[in-house]
Amino acid sequence: MEQTPIETRFGVLCRDVAFIRKDEKLQQTIEKIGKCLKVACEDYDKYHQFSIEEKVLYDNYITYSVNSLFWMHRKLTGKMEDNDEIKHELEKVRSVMVRMKEIKDNATKPQLDRKAAKRFIRAGLYDAQQPHGKKPKLPTKLTSNNGKHR
Repeated sequence: MEQTPIETRFGVLCRDVAFIRKDEKLQQTIEKIGKCLKVACEDYDKYHQFSIEEKVLYDNYITYSVNSLFWMHRKLTGKMEDNDEIKHELEKVRSVMVRMKEIKDNATKPQLDRKAAKRFIRAGLYDAQQPHGKKPKLPTKLTSNNGKHR
């Protein structure tokens, strides 16, 4: 972008430091978004090689990016009526992203080996006083006397 003198670029706001900082921050953010979208467009060439999980993540990323950019455009141009649809779409994409994270976390979460857990419990209840042939009694939920406690 071509550098112009501050007086001609901002006009009467040339002395408003806060406004100039916000404008510069907005320009930097727009450049970052442009770089991210350029990378996403380059990745699209390899889309057919993606796994199903990568395709879902990529599609969510693109959908969220486009909807966010459209919402920002509407906000910056002052056209804020009917933005409920955009917000609804963004919320749907967010919920899909959360669901994908849950699925990924569940896949990497350690699973309980029930047979091994039963062996550990049985070994923990082992009584050295008991003969070897008998299994230790597991505690029951109800006591005798028809479930009545004393």
